Amino acid sequence: MGDIPADTGFDASVPLSPYVGGLKAATVPFVGRYLASESNEAWKIIAPSEAVELAIAGIALFPIYENGQTQSGSGTGNADGTYAATYLPTIGLLPNTGVTVYYAEDFNVQPADMLGIASAFEAFGAALPGYGIGVYSCGYCNAQLAAKQLVVKKWLSGSTSYNGTETAIKAGDFDMMQGLPKNFTLNGRVINVDLDTLRVSDADIGARVPWGGAIPQNAPLSVVAIQLLLNKAGQTPPLDTDDVSGNFTKAAIIASKQKYGLAPDTSIDWVRWVPLLCKDAGVKILPSGGQATAVAATTSAADTIMQRVARLEKTVGVASIADLETPAPLPVAANVAVERPVAVAQRVQGQTTVSRTSRVASENNPPPLGQVNGALGKTLGNILDGKKTAIGIIGAMFTSMLSQVPPETGLGQVLTMLTPSAGASPYIMPIFLALSAWGVLGKLEKWSQAPTAPPTA
Repeated sequence: MGDIPADTGFDASVPLSPYVGGLKAATVPFVGRYLASESNEAWKIIAPSEAVELAIAGIALFPIYENGQTQSGSGTGNADGTYAATYLPTIGLLPNTGVTVYYAEDFNVQPADMLGIASAFEAFGAALPGYGIGVYSCGYCNAQLAAKQLVVKKWLSGSTSYNGTETAIKAGDFDMMQGLPKNFTLNGRVINVDLDTLRVSDADIGARVPWGGAIPQNAPLSVVAIQLLLNKAGQTPPLDTDDVSGNFTKAAIIASKQKYGLAPDTSIDWVRWVPLLCKDAGVKILPSGGQATAVAATTSAADTIMQRVARLEKTVGVASIADLETPAPLPVAANVAVERPVAVAQRVQGQTTVSRTSRVASENNPPPLGQVNGALGKTLGNILDGKKTAIGIIGAMFTSMLSQVPPETGLGQVLTMLTPSAGASPYIMPIFLALSAWGVLGKLEKWSQAPTAPPTA
């Protein structure tokens, strides 16, 4: 299948877990993965567990934001940038660490498109303090945005027929250039990727190893992550990093635990075993305070999302979310598809509505639950109606805080007895985030059913 050339990484639209064990051997300097995608292609988005694997393997990651071919207008840029600010810390790409986020305009951009594109990039960058903004597009679009000083890096798309791309290639007007898709064998498996070649050898394109090569305490550890840690700790013979919990992997876990005088089982014990394993593997664990910045950034960004949604609601003339139920942040660590706030506003704007006075009158005779709010039946639906978002937020906040309690403290010892050895957070957090997302979708359903319209400004 061929070797990957020097100064060349790749971007992939599939999870890299089956291949991550072979990236170092193939001398791959960096990989690109997606922060966002169309709702029917959520599988393209990198998950926190994959970022943990990359951190252990020591592979630099550059993030790509693409949600449809065209990102245009300040509303889109605001929503996209705010969401990116919430998600980046969950995959270990923290602000003020030199990370560049590549905002994609994956089409043949023409002069008439540039006004909306420039507005989107300006707003996207403003919503992402502490990050560099790069562009993935044709030569013409890249040059225009660079001239306006809206981007710091230019990634040239592989479509050479697009506007200005051939000119940019001849002039060397790019930092990184995408090649044609190609099959490569990594970790004994074939993967189809788009190769990305640097114009200048060893140039810094803003790719960083997640969390600087450390892993967060109580992070989700996949089978691949455990296999990588065992190998780095001196497992002989080395395990295949195949993401399969087979007999060899189980035996290696048991042997590792026996080495430390622990019970010979295969549970992922974050309190007693994982810290010792990471120490022998040379992998640092972020202390509890090490994630505070990421949690604070997530909370702040979520608040900003709701403020911007409120402004969009005012613009298109729909009821304030505060009038309906407690607002919820977008989920940041679960594979839950949620519309961007601007998309919500655009969809609501096209719906037929009537006056606020009629709405107030209708509250005395509420409409029957729709398919979303009544998904679990009428009784449970009525109990949770108007409460799903609040329960989801509060539960997610407490789960996040409790997962940071040091195991050596009194509370930490109590939690250890009450929760699975791997920690409850990786299992409970997605449930609360999904509940928050359900609340958001429930709001949208109520809006679509509302028989009234907002008053004119």
